[in-house]
Amino acid sequence: MGRGKKKRVAKRKKHMFTRNAIRAKMGKPFFFTLTHCNKKMSGISNKYNYKANMRKICFVGARFYNVKYQASIMTDCNYRDASIIGVDYFNCNMRETSFKNARLKNVVFFNCNLKGVDFAGA
Repeated sequence: MGRGKKKRVAKRKKHMFTRNAIRAKMGKPFFFTLTHCNKKMSGISNKYNYKANMRKICFVGARFYNVKYQASIMTDCNYRDASIIGVDYFNCNMRETSFKNARLKNVVFFNCNLKGVDFAGA
């Protein structure tokens, strides 16, 4: 990547952070994006996520409590052995996601795309 492109990418990233900070101060929602993270994530609790964009994320053994996802894209994620309690998924795309041996309690999947989702042992 050349010097000019690095500057453009850095400028765009800085603008995104300032824009999100302003939206948070105004009380408006800002959208969460996380793709191809090679680090294992630990989970989320007491959170509302609107239009979250997560692809190929590893939530192995994670704990989710009282979370609401709305109009989110969570494709090809791995929730193996995760503890998911009181989570609502509304209008989410969860294609090719794996919930193998996950503990699901009070979980709602409403109008979700569950094509290719693996619930073996859940």
